[in-house]
This record gives sequence, C-alpha cells and structure tokens, in this order.
Amino acid sequence: MSKVLSASFVIAMCFCFAPARAADESTAKLRYSLKPGREFTYHTEALSKGRGGQKYVVDWKVWSIARGTDGLWTLVLRCDLTSESTSSPKSATKEPKDTLVWRCRMTDDGQLVGAVTRGTVRDPFRLFPRLPDGAKDVQSGWDSKGSEKENVILHHRLAPGEKTTGDLLLISTTTEGPEDKVYLSKHSMRATFDKKRGVVTRVETEDNSEHLTPGAGTKGVIELVAIEDRGDDWAAKFGKEADKYFAAVDAYDESETKAIRDPARCKEILANAKTALEAARKGLTTTAFLESIGRKLESHDRSADYFAKQASERETRLGKEAASWEAVDIDGKSHRLADYRGKVVVMDFWYRNCGWCIHAMPQVVRLSDEFRNQPVAVLGMCTDEKDSDARAVIDAMGLKYPTIKAPGIPEKYGVNAFPTLVVVDKRGKVREIHVGYSPRLYEELADVIRKLLVE
Repeated sequence: MSKVLSASFVIAMCFCFAPARAADESTAKLRYSLKPGREFTYHTEALSKGRGGQKYVVDWKVWSIARGTDGLWTLVLRCDLTSESTSSPKSATKEPKDTLVWRCRMTDDGQLVGAVTRGTVRDPFRLFPRLPDGAKDVQSGWDSKGSEKENVILHHRLAPGEKTTGDLLLISTTTEGPEDKVYLSKHSMRATFDKKRGVVTRVETEDNSEHLTPGAGTKGVIELVAIEDRGDDWAAKFGKEADKYFAAVDAYDESETKAIRDPARCKEILANAKTALEAARKGLTTTAFLESIGRKLESHDRSADYFAKQASERETRLGKEAASWEAVDIDGKSHRLADYRGKVVVMDFWYRNCGWCIHAMPQVVRLSDEFRNQPVAVLGMCTDEKDSDARAVIDAMGLKYPTIKAPGIPEKYGVNAFPTLVVVDKRGKVREIHVGYSPRLYEELADVIRKLLVE
C-alpha cells in the first residue's frame, strides 16, 4: 500500500490536533512543477475482467510549453494505446496502435481547461488531479471540473488511514457525471503526488460498469517513467510547431464539415484540404505531429468517400417535406410531426448504448433550454425497445423535453448513424441534418435554429 505525507499533516487532516495554520502551511503552496520544455513520460497497463477481457497499454508524453499571461500553462499530450484480447491467449492478436495528440491548458494546482475525457485508460485528468488548497480541503475534500461539456465533476480527498513517508501525498478521486448514471459505472483513482518534485508518480485506477456486463471492470496502474527538461529554446520551437500543427488539423477537420454541406464542391473541398495538410507537414519536424498528420493522410481517400456519400444523401433530403410519423412518448402521450407545424423541430435520434449519443446530449439539453420560450420543439427520438433503457437516460441526463418511442422512424429519414439530429422548419421541411458527435454541436444547431425562426 502506498505511503504518503508527513505525520504532522495526517494529524492535521484526521484528528485536527494541530492548529489550522500547520495544515495551511502544508498545503497552501502545493503546485505542479511545470516549466517551458519540461517533458513527462508515463506508462499505463490496465486489465479488464469479465468476458472478452482486454489488456491495455498506454504510453504518454506530456509537454509543458509556456505559461500565458492568464497564468495557465499550455500542455501538449500524446497518447499511444495498444490493446489485446486476454480471453484466448493462444489466438490473441494486438490491435493496431491508436495515437491521439491534443492540447489543453492547466493551472499550477491542476485545473485542466479545455481538456476532455479520452476514454478511461487515457483520461488526462488522471495524470493531474486537482491539488488541495489549504486546511478546509484537507479536512473535508474538494471538487474540480472534469470534461466541461459533459458536466463531469471530480471529487477529491486525501486517502484516510494512510501512513506517511516524507513528501508523498495520496489523493483519492471519484467521478460523477451523467454517463455514469446511464451506464451504472464508477471510476476511482488513487494518485501519489510527490510534493517536493511537484508531480504525480503513480496512479492506481479502477473502472466498473454494471450496465451491459455485471461485474465487468478494469484495473490499471499509471507509472511516471521520466522527467526531462528540454529547455526554453526547444519549448519555443516546439510551441510554434504545435500552433502550426493544430491550425492545420483544425482546418482539415472543418473542411469535412464544409464538404458535407456542399455536395457540388465536396470532392474539391476535400482535395484542397488534403493539399493544405501535405503542405503543413513539410514545415514540421516534430515526430508526434508528423506521424499524426501522416495517419490523417493515409485515411484521407477512405474518409473522402464517406463524406461524399454523406453529402449526397444529405442533398436528397434537405429542402424536402419531412416524413410524417405518429408515435407515443415514454409516458404514453401521442405525438405526430404534424402537431408541431409552425414550430422549428429538432429531432435527436439516440439509444442508450450509443456512447456518443449520451456524450452529445448535454448540448441538446442546452438547446432545449435556450429556445424554451420560442416556437421550437426539441424531441428525443429513442430507438430502444425497453422503456427502462429510455427512462435510465431521461433520469440521468435530466431530459425535460418529450422522449418519443421511435423504432421505425429513423428509416424514414435515412438515419444510419447515431446520434443524428434532424431539424425541420416551421413549414415542415427538412433544413438540417447533423450526423455524429461534435464539440460544437450546440453552436452549430443554435445558428440554424435562429435563422429558421426569422424566416
């Protein structure tokens, strides 16, 4: 069992025999040790239990680039994930390496800004738990934000009953978010923070879900491998390359959205995006950025075919009369699309086991709240056959708009991917089709709705 902290600190935390000032002095200046060009290397191994068990191996690189005038550090993260089945060792085959490169910002005490959960085994919040701020946090625990758009809260506390050794501090963290309620899941972490070095050296993780496979879960350990200081000059050069890389990748991703919305120029837009990405790659030297762009280019032709098909299907439906339907909601009340003539209608097609559907739902809820007092109707179109599945989502996500029992309706709109949101104007014509999750879902659909309201 890990050993943490100093004896005087534990007394202040657990028994309050020491004056509050001692605890304040022990915790008030706890900070992560970041500097330009500092590189952190972590290694994760996690094993899932139950049928179809998997072994996950994750190799991390985290670079701190610079501290902004707002006091926030820019971090660039790279995460390499490989996995293999443990259910049939003799025939087990490794999955191809899955690499993500992204960036976010962070305060000295561990509040990540602009970061999102990347799946449990490569969740950046595990590497940087929020640190306590004074005696009150030490005694009663403290909270921080997880992924902002998903309304996740992280609950932290110092692990009780732990003996202490020198400069180590043990922080226990549990998560609380809508998806946990939907999938009956629990996520917990025990991070060992080295106060002297200002870094997490070890994290024990446990993730459990009772929804699909009772008793299934994953346990893992994240270990600090190395810290290396590459210097200010390296950080400045790396930071400039990072700006170029993310600008190029963001522009490429935006081109996919533009291509879907412009069937006539779809192939031209995607071809230009590919050319721009190739040009951006020529100006880069960092391996992480080069490899990431290389993977995008390798999959370009396949992706271009998919988006061209989406654009064509979208064109055949936009501006056409929306297919009529009649169904009951989860409470047994009858609804017809025709009942909503004169309103802008947003239909969100989803089902419980669609993780991206649940991921996107807070933004749909926000749309409903934003246009609550205007001629706009948001309808959840649930394709689950069991009412219990629908109700689990409604309760967990706090859905206040009608949830329609919609089996058979998606086919009327050519829906073959989830989530799909279909917007119908006040005259009953399809004016927007949004397929899949987007971090800007709310902004994109809110713009569409506002334009339709003033037509």
